[in-house]
Amino acid sequence: MSKRARREKKREIERRRARVRAILFSKKARILALSVLGAALVALIVLLSVFLPLYSDVAVVMEVNGLPVTREEFQFHMKMVKKQVESYFWLEHIANSSEIGFWEGTFGEERENPLALLRETAQESAIRSKALQSLAIQYGITTNVDFGRIRGTMEEVNVRRRAAFEAGEVLYGPVEFEFLSYWLEMESNFESQLEDKMKEQGAIAVTDEEVRARYEWYYHEFHNDNSFTASELHIPYLPVGMEKNEDVELTVDEAYEQIVEVYNLLIGGADFEGICEQYTRDIPYEFTMDWEAAFTGSKAEIIRRASSLAEGEYSEPYENGFGFSILKMVQTRVAVDIDLEEAYSALYSAQMSENYRAYLDNRTQEAEVTVHSLVYNRVGL
Repeated sequence: MSKRARREKKREIERRRARVRAILFSKKARILALSVLGAALVALIVLLSVFLPLYSDVAVVMEVNGLPVTREEFQFHMKMVKKQVESYFWLEHIANSSEIGFWEGTFGEERENPLALLRETAQESAIRSKALQSLAIQYGITTNVDFGRIRGTMEEVNVRRRAAFEAGEVLYGPVEFEFLSYWLEMESNFESQLEDKMKEQGAIAVTDEEVRARYEWYYHEFHNDNSFTASELHIPYLPVGMEKNEDVELTVDEAYEQIVEVYNLLIGGADFEGICEQYTRDIPYEFTMDWEAAFTGSKAEIIRRASSLAEGEYSEPYENGFGFSILKMVQTRVAVDIDLEEAYSALYSAQMSENYRAYLDNRTQEAEVTVHSLVYNRVGL
């Protein structure tokens, strides 16, 4: 073989080796690339497995006395207290919640953040609800305190109520409940049954000394002229989270503006009955309040506001339940003189309710609370 032929063969062998090395390098590069991609996918899956559950509706934000508060339930409490937080920032910092960036911003020297305060206020609301629920379980009133199951129960109730309505049966309340109104009624029923159960079992009690102290504290209520007849004009508003309906259409701000407008018209000499018909599509609610009513819930506020009115005078507007009211004194008050024996029953009931509220407040403050910060700090509106 000639020298030239040998050189050509040698170069051909080197070219083949180069091609083999290139193929091997290419395979290694692909294997390396696939390995890197696989590692990245595994890391992504791990990250998603850690963080995605934090945004799930059933992620647990906190536990109260061992009862979980899910993200969905916590956001429900946020909606219930949202107006309260908005009002605070408007009054304290003239900050409007409708402005872009409101919930992420900071205000005042303390650099208060609306979203942080909303979470804190919702947390307080959730703790109180769970403290009530844990007592309801303890006293055998319910076993269903899971938020999703409560919503499911409401839907079942609504199906039955709708069927009853269509069958022509008499219903009390709405044909179908909105969730907020259902929740509030559920908690109200828990409280009423719980107070009765606790009284029966001696968990709360009232002593003669407490009744006597209450009588002395309210002595002037039993020995003056706190009996009267009055009329009430009431403008309701929609609770936060409840949809408008044919009976209630106004937001709290709209209802407040309207009651102020009504008050100015009345002070200007407008006819009370005519104003009632114009603004409430109803006649004024007239009632007679005796001394005992001063110790039964919201009626104590009516006593306080009406007791200083002369016949024909109007009270200033005040919040009354889910609405605003104005009172008109109709009839001159009649003097009363009630001794302790006659007042005992009313005083006993009022003190029992006060002791129950104090007990519930104490249980709320002593509740065992565990907050899961990773979820809590990611809960938004």
